[in-house]
Amino acid sequence: MASAEQSRIKFLRMHGCGNDYVFIDCLSASAPQQPGRLAQQLSDRNRSVGGDGLVLILPSVNPANAARMQMFNADGTEGRLCGNAIRCLAMWLHQERNAAAVMTIEMAAQQIRCQVTQSRPDEKTARVCLTLPPPRILSPAASGFRRYVRSVAEIQQLIPEQEAVPLLVDVGNLHLIVPVADMGISNFEQTAKILEHKAVPGRRVNVEFVASVVADSCEIRIWERGTGETQSCGSGACAVAVAGTATQWFQQGDGICVRSPGGPLEVRLDASDQIHLEGEAAECCRGMTRIH
Repeated sequence: MASAEQSRIKFLRMHGCGNDYVFIDCLSASAPQQPGRLAQQLSDRNRSVGGDGLVLILPSVNPANAARMQMFNADGTEGRLCGNAIRCLAMWLHQERNAAAVMTIEMAAQQIRCQVTQSRPDEKTARVCLTLPPPRILSPAASGFRRYVRSVAEIQQLIPEQEAVPLLVDVGNLHLIVPVADMGISNFEQTAKILEHKAVPGRRVNVEFVASVVADSCEIRIWERGTGETQSCGSGACAVAVAGTATQWFQQGDGICVRSPGGPLEVRLDASDQIHLEGEAAECCRGMTRIH
């Protein structure tokens, strides 16, 4: 039988625009076993700490990196990119571990440059900008940003409110971008679940519904694979910016404001097709919780 000490774990809860995660510091301690199962337990908002998923803060094999990050969705599946959680981790490393304001964090074999542009340690908040590599090419025959998107017209009949053909974008994880007339999407959860599983045969995707598109901004509603509806999604904001640039909703090089229920994120696509994502990060609480 496990001792009381073995059945308790320290945690830190942080959020980026309301997209919140339970963080476990494994820089100088062993990573927990069965992290997927632990993510399911700790993410439960009624019976545990609560959050959109679990993040393990791990040492990187590359000493030049500030840390390595591993993220698990609320259902226990592992994610390959999480812009909001990475910004939170960069803030914590800078404020708590004296990491430089510019650092590199490793996630799923990606090296992500992070810059803490504003730090407010007394408030446990910061503003952080990430630089992500160009998206994966999904349409090799196309030119410009069109090569980074793929139309999925075959699922249009599943989306009564859709305004244009949904687009797939891969920014390290896969997103389905669905233009709609407004955010009042009927049967939102049911529709989003169907799209998560049917947009790409054999794979599950994140879904962003996009409305109120103007020259340099838009509004989104998010369904995260393995978690459900969330207040924000960093990689989703990046995918929306890529899709919007490919379809000329936005102009490349302009700063794009992607507004979600949790707050705005700023996205910019540079001349090298790199993606720059900037937004707020904040600590919610920290403490000790039981695990089983």
